Formats: sequence, C-alpha cells, structure tokens
Amino acid sequence: MALSARHHSFRWGRVRTSLLLVVAGRSLAVPAGRSMAASAGGKYPFLAKQSLGQNFLVDDGLARRIVASVADGGSGGSALVELGPGQGALTRHAFERWPRMTAVELDKRAIGALAETLPALAVVQGDMLRVDWAELARRAEGAERLSVMSNPPYHLTAELLLMLVLNAQHVGSAVLTLQKEAVERLLSPAGCKQYTPLGVLYALFARTEVLFELPPTAFSPAPKVTSTCIRIEFGSAERPVEPRLPPASARGVHRVARAAFS
Repeated sequence: MALSARHHSFRWGRVRTSLLLVVAGRSLAVPAGRSMAASAGGKYPFLAKQSLGQNFLVDDGLARRIVASVADGGSGGSALVELGPGQGALTRHAFERWPRMTAVELDKRAIGALAETLPALAVVQGDMLRVDWAELARRAEGAERLSVMSNPPYHLTAELLLMLVLNAQHVGSAVLTLQKEAVERLLSPAGCKQYTPLGVLYALFARTEVLFELPPTAFSPAPKVTSTCIRIEFGSAERPVEPRLPPASARGVHRVARAAFS
C-alpha cells in the first residue's frame, strides 16, 4: 500500500512539473513535423512541404539584401517576376518598391497567404518551370526584358537555370539563391571535372556574379547546405556576352553541348 502511494505521488509530481512549465511559458514540446519557428506564436502562416522541396527564407536582413540586389527597369516593377514567393519573405519588401510586380506560385496555401497580406499583388498560379515568358514580357512596360527573383527549391536548380538561359530573349537578369555547390559547378572552368553543358551555356550567354552566402539558419526548415545569392545578366542582341552569340543561339549550343558531353 505504501508503494502504491509513492508511485502515485511520483506520477503527480511529474504532471505538476509539466503543468508549471507550461504555465510559465517554458514548454518546449513541438509536434512531429513542425518547426520550432512555425509553432512559436504562429509566426509563419503555413509549414514547409517536403514534397515541394520548400525551405523558406526567415532571415529578414538577408531578405532585404537579396531584394536590394534586384534591378528592374519596368514601370512600377511591371517587368519583375518572382518565382515561388512562398511565405513572402522577399515579396513584401519587393512589393513596397515595385507594386506592379508579378509572382508565380504553385502552392495554394502560399497564394492564400499572399492574398491576405498583399491583396494587390498580381499572382499567377502555376509551375515556375512552365512560365509563359513571352506573355509576361508583353505585360511589362518600360523595359525590354524581364527581371527575375527567386529562392527556388534546390532540386529545381538545373532545370530553372536552363529555362532562364533558353529564354534570354525575354529575361534580362535574375537574382537567385541557390545551393553553394550548384553555383560552384555552374562557374567551373573548362577542363574541370565539374564542367557541365549548363556551364557552357552560362559562359557563352550570361555574366554571373556571386553576391554573398546564406547560412542554413537563414531558412526554415534549415537545410544541411550553405546557399549562395548570385546575380545573372543575360546577353541581348544589342549587348551580347563574349564571344558574340545572340540569345537565339542558346538552344542550338545546348544540343551540341549535351551531345559532346554524352
């Protein structure tokens, strides 16, 4: 009987301690699959989906630096396109400066959140890899080509970079946050083991500048890699990148490069 009393006393002591921690605001229990930042006071409108490869930027200072690296000549930002705005870390700062910008987003949760926080923002629901660049360029006013801004899922990096350079007749520049290793491969010189057909295209048709690095802690959930912010300028018919090849030649060069590397 005495043993039973001690057992109940021990269990009550554990429950009482847990209750006191919760009342004191010190409970650190986080449900499985939920980030600490997302559960703390509901700061973020929705959680990242692993199936979409989402790592949301949560460092506001770095978000401001990325937006400050963007240049857009369109009237009111009509030529600026953000791919995958997610929770709007970049969008809210860019929209203050360019209220006529366009965002392309696949996640319906993100579209709903953006509609609440930035109701005047023009949002196109769709896959960032299937953008109608010609149509977006027709909407732009005051600029010959579009400006792109994106913190894309890492697994889409190669496809996104290829899509941009093959549409350089519509896209003039891009500011992207990519995995550091992917940037190193992109900028590898000829003869290096990391040299790729994509590297050939960017050497011929673009000027790529490394701006700064972003630590894993700048994102939620935090990836296991360091990211790099880069700025890309694509050559135009008037100002081609050396050697002098017009943007329209990119598709042909890509076919030749892929065949050569095979």
